[in-house]
Amino acid sequence: MSVGTSRVTEKGQVTIPADMRKSLGLDTGTSVVFVELDDGVLLKSERKIRDALEPFDRRRRDLKLTREMLEKDVKEERKRRWSKNA
Repeated sequence: MSVGTSRVTEKGQVTIPADMRKSLGLDTGTSVVFVELDDGVLLKSERKIRDALEPFDRRRRDLKLTREMLEKDVKEERKRRWSKNA
């Protein structure tokens, strides 16, 4: 694990230190995802996230579930859980 510093520009841009970019394989044009955490921001390669989610997406396709079906189920489960805690 390495540590580096950078400044946020007027445009909101941040430079990832070169040694980190190299070790993480973040080449020019690599898409990244920012995840806001309670105490900071997590930056991940979009490809790594896609690869991590692939088994779930494959299972979804095997079960012939649409994204809409899953979104509906998630909304219903959220309502159920929130109504329990209210």
